[in-house]
Amino acid sequence: MTKKRRKGIKELLVFSSASFLNDVGSDMLRPFWPIFVTSILNAPMSFLGLLDGLGEAIAYAVRFPGGYLSDKLKRRKPFIWLGYLFAAFARIGYAISRFAGLLLPFKILDRLGKIRDPPRDALLSEIVDKRKRGRGFGFLTAADNLGATLGPLIAFLIFPFLGFRRLFLVAAIPSFISAFLIFSLIREKRQTKKVGFKFRFKELDRCLKLLILSSAIFALGWFSLSFFVVFVTQKVKIGFVPLLFITMSGFASLAAYPAGRISDRIGRKAVLLTGYLLFSLVCFLFIHAKLNLFSAFVLFALYGVHYGIITTLQSPFVADLSKKTLRASAIGIFQTVFGLCSLPASLIAGFLWDAFSARVAFYYGMFVSLLGAILFFVLVRSKNFK
Repeated sequence: MTKKRRKGIKELLVFSSASFLNDVGSDMLRPFWPIFVTSILNAPMSFLGLLDGLGEAIAYAVRFPGGYLSDKLKRRKPFIWLGYLFAAFARIGYAISRFAGLLLPFKILDRLGKIRDPPRDALLSEIVDKRKRGRGFGFLTAADNLGATLGPLIAFLIFPFLGFRRLFLVAAIPSFISAFLIFSLIREKRQTKKVGFKFRFKELDRCLKLLILSSAIFALGWFSLSFFVVFVTQKVKIGFVPLLFITMSGFASLAAYPAGRISDRIGRKAVLLTGYLLFSLVCFLFIHAKLNLFSAFVLFALYGVHYGIITTLQSPFVADLSKKTLRASAIGIFQTVFGLCSLPASLIAGFLWDAFSARVAFYYGMFVSLLGAILFFVLVRSKNFK
């Protein structure tokens, strides 16, 4: 094994460990966040909706600026460890908040931490052998989803002894460790030669633009997991919902590495298309399947497989189609567009649910995501690597 390959494996393990720990911390809070906001701080549901909606919008909106600045400054590492640090300090802020209004600046700080994603993905695409790029991203995504699986389990075990505020403080510790791992163990070459940088959308590869377009249309039908949860609770006891979340995250983790490995062999397109089509299939099955506890677990497992595939392969596909000097910007603009398009998907699905029925909302998700998948199949050419 060459020195360069050993270095790449070591840095992949560092990135994956940091992602795993950060997700353990963030998902420790997920089951308790709505209760903390509405019951402990006595905020109305509208304020909870504002916090979560604004948080998601910021998390998506900052990714392109994060990628752009990373390319412009020719630095990746500071954005990554600072992103984890923002998340850690935000959780401390949540813990010390005595009234609901104080949560807002800490929520903004928390979601600003997502500036780390495009620089991290760009750096990972550079340090991993390009012939094994899919495997590298698959390993990272598997670690990420494993953290999302274990976080709620840990929280349920320790919450009776800690309560809300101390749980939030404990949840900050993994993200502090993540920031330390990146800061101390990742080595980034500093470029002494100054080269002017200017990002122009027209400079992106034509195939990459078509990938962004078709994936944005898919995202317009990719409404949130909450709709599936609410639909399932019509037939399944609410007490099983945490187990459904764990099932989803577990299968996402299991699917991630094989998806990346297969994409290295046959190309990203076929595997990512499978992920897009699986979402359409899940929507169809939610409409027509006979819902019971067993079928709910099967459907959430399928949802997890689709989620593991698309979250693994989108960034390496963008990396394949982008120049090294524009890679973080390209990943950032893809993630920003995809994420912001998924927000109206949930709004539209919610309106259709209220105005007509849940079935209409799921038909909307199925047809729009299927349209995006068809456009992706027709317009985007496949490349194993670049």
